[in-house]
Amino acid sequence: MSLSPGIDVLVIEDDADIRDVIVLVLAETGYRVATDANGLAGLDYLRCRPLPRLILLDLAMPVMDGVTFLVAKQSVSIWAPVPVVLMSASHERRVEAAFATVEVFLAKPFGTDRLLTTLAGMIGEPQAA
Repeated sequence: MSLSPGIDVLVIEDDADIRDVIVLVLAETGYRVATDANGLAGLDYLRCRPLPRLILLDLAMPVMDGVTFLVAKQSVSIWAPVPVVLMSASHERRVEAAFATVEVFLAKPFGTDRLLTTLAGMIGEPQAA
């Protein structure tokens, strides 16, 4: 997998252990990673910071869940084009995601190779042979 220097990714995940592992894997691969623990904090990030190239979004979170975040994100024209990868261990949440107009769903648990391949595909990076 090629390095991804300078590509900003926002990870919105309430489970600190999962969030930390994702950050570690992405940072080691060259991504610049910002994190938030719920959808409301993620919206605050989008309001106050330069837009990320991609968002990794958990569906089941306290304060504001992933679907509510997506609806709010899509309602702001400059945020709407930012691609989102939804993550969840729940089959029911996967069905919800199908109606949320997202391109990719990562079923938890997922491996680092799957994570990196998914992100590279979303941002149009060439895959390692």
